[in-house]
Amino acid sequence: MLNYYKSKIFFIILFFIGIIGCANENTEVKKLYFNSKLYSFEKIFQKVQDYTIPTVLNDSIKIFGINKIVEYNNSFLISDSRSHTLFLVSKRGKLKKIFGRKGKGPGDFIFLSDFIVTHDRKVLALDALTNTLNIFQKKKFINKVRLSFVHRFPEQILECKDDKFIICASRNLEDGSSKGNFRFLPYKQKCYLNLYDKDFNLNVSFVNPNPLYNKSMDVFAVPLMNTFSPSVVIGDKIYTMRQDGFYEIIVSNCKGKRITKYLVYQPHFVKFDLNSIQDHKVSGYNSNYSQEKQGQIIASHSSPVSLHAIDKYLFITIVAPFDNAFEQYSTSEWAERKYHLDIYRVEKDELKTVVGGIVMNKKIVGITQDNEILCIDNKYEENIKEIRINKYRMKL
Repeated sequence: MLNYYKSKIFFIILFFIGIIGCANENTEVKKLYFNSKLYSFEKIFQKVQDYTIPTVLNDSIKIFGINKIVEYNNSFLISDSRSHTLFLVSKRGKLKKIFGRKGKGPGDFIFLSDFIVTHDRKVLALDALTNTLNIFQKKKFINKVRLSFVHRFPEQILECKDDKFIICASRNLEDGSSKGNFRFLPYKQKCYLNLYDKDFNLNVSFVNPNPLYNKSMDVFAVPLMNTFSPSVVIGDKIYTMRQDGFYEIIVSNCKGKRITKYLVYQPHFVKFDLNSIQDHKVSGYNSNYSQEKQGQIIASHSSPVSLHAIDKYLFITIVAPFDNAFEQYSTSEWAERKYHLDIYRVEKDELKTVVGGIVMNKKIVGITQDNEILCIDNKYEENIKEIRINKYRMKL
């Protein structure tokens, strides 16, 4: 009985923490609902072309983890997450140029996390472990820029208007921190997005997480503390998918001011009897109040992989579900660890749902100059000799 009252008091405290956290955001909150009908990928997209890239480009480079492709000078600029190499390959599969590879030399990376091609054809590539940015121009390494110490592990870079850049990262250090003097911020002051000027000086950090425990969609949710929130720029707005507990899309302007927050409701979110799982623990967690205990995290919390935009359409790719911690409570209809896609349309600065829960056996890795998507297979065997890159056009 005593444990029952302790638990009740605990959740009441969490409830008020959540209310205070939401009130402090001072942002208009809107709700979005998806159609419950599941659509196939082929119903929404039409294949228009495919390309074949060999997995072995030379004696030192083997491709096995493509995470991004950008069309560049009628070729493909490709980043590989396993070799941490950025290379240029012709559309016929011939290696043309290595921009940087894993190493400590000029233009090299310890951990290549993302890159972009800017409007003036520069290539900017992030090194997550060294918190630096490599700059290439006309296929040559120009400079390595050290990013601000107020954030760590930059995961994504975006180009904004007025020659500004957004870097998605974990902000967990105070201003003035150095290699020998890390001063960590409290959790509530952590930011996901960082706005840099054209000279890569940090202007402002924004999009904070919710409080550690938050009341979200009528259930308690625990944010993923060691992850970032992928974003995309559409026009003069930044759209960010926040990973705190449930599915939220934050809309900000290119000065870092938040405009709107959307809470996304999907029919895939299922409910559990909280008391039935309260005594279970997740491997590696010492607290009785594990992520799963706080609510319907088991079957409703997924992990955003990437955001892309075509014209006024926003694509959010998600790996789902994380519902296998306790098999007895797994009721999701999704195949384990499948990618699925949600599509939105921007109408007069309002975000509208188009179709959600598109199950894919492929992964979106880029958008072409003709507003088509580039995809690779979700899984491929270690001994394959070629990787197929498919180009699709949206039929909507």
